[in-house]
Amino acid sequence: MRYLSILSIILVAIFVSSCMGGPGQETNIGGIDMKFLENQPTNLIREDANFLVGVELTNNIPKYLDGSLCIYDTPANSFGGIQEPECTLLHLSPAEIVNDQKYPDTQLIQFPVSGNSYTYGNLAMGVSTTNINAKLTYDLKTISRAELCLKRDPSVNIDGCSASSVLAGNDILADFAPVGIEMIEYNIVPEGNNNRLYLDIHLKKAQEGEVISEDNGHKVNLDINLIGTPSTFDCYPSSTEGIELIDNSRVVRCDGSVSLGRQDFYYDSLAISLDYTYSTTISTGAIPLKRKNEKI
Repeated sequence: MRYLSILSIILVAIFVSSCMGGPGQETNIGGIDMKFLENQPTNLIREDANFLVGVELTNNIPKYLDGSLCIYDTPANSFGGIQEPECTLLHLSPAEIVNDQKYPDTQLIQFPVSGNSYTYGNLAMGVSTTNINAKLTYDLKTISRAELCLKRDPSVNIDGCSASSVLAGNDILADFAPVGIEMIEYNIVPEGNNNRLYLDIHLKKAQEGEVISEDNGHKVNLDINLIGTPSTFDCYPSSTEGIELIDNSRVVRCDGSVSLGRQDFYYDSLAISLDYTYSTTISTGAIPLKRKNEKI
C-alpha cells in the first residue's frame, strides 16, 4: 500500500483537524473506527507522573487494511509529553464473515511505541491542561452492488422491470464505510443497435473525518461495471481524474453504451468501486495538569 504517501499526507494535514474543532473520543463511521482505551490517558495527569496513550482500532471491512496512526498533544515540547507527532504504521486483519454475520477485527495500539512512558515536567504557570489527539489515515477500496433490470426495448411494458428507477437503502449492498452510495437513479434509452444507460450516483460521506489525496485535494476514485453486460461508462466529474468530495455529499452523473443482445430483458448487477484515502481524528478533550506545588 501507499505507506510513504500516507505518512507525507498525515504529517502535512495533522494539525488541520485541531483548527476545525470538535472531534469526539471515538468514531463509529465504518472502515476503521477508533477510540481511546480507558485510563490511557487518565482524566488527570500529574507533573512528573508516567502516563500512556492507548487506542483501540476496529476494522469493519472484510479485507486487510493498511494505514498510519499518529498521536500529538498541545503543550510545547519543552514541557515533555508527546514530542512532535508520534506515528506508527498499521496492518489490520479483515473482519470475518460467518453465517452472514460480521465480526470486526480489533487491534490495540499503545504509545509510546518504544514501550516506555510519557511525562510532563517543568510546568509553567498557565500550562494547566493538555489535549491529546489521535489521527488515523488509511487507504480503502469498497464495492457497492445493486441489481438493475435491463430491457432491450424500454417502451415495452414488462411487469417488475422498469426502464427507469431509483435504488436506495437495502437495494444497495455495500460495506460499512465512511464513504458510500446513498442512492442510484438509472434510466435506459434506445440508441441504435445498443442502449444507453444513464446513472445518477449519490455519494455520501460521514460527518466525521475527510477524504484526502496527494495533491492536497479530497478525491475519490470511482469505477463502474455491469457484471454480465459489455459496457463502458463516462462520468462527470471525470472518474479518471478523481472526484472531489469536499462536502458530505455529491452526485456523479455517468452514462454508458450497453449491448443487451437478443434478450427482451434480464437482470444484471451494477458494481461501483470507490477507492480513496480517509483520515479521522479523535481527541481526549482538555485533561487537567497538576503541578507539584499545586494543591489537589
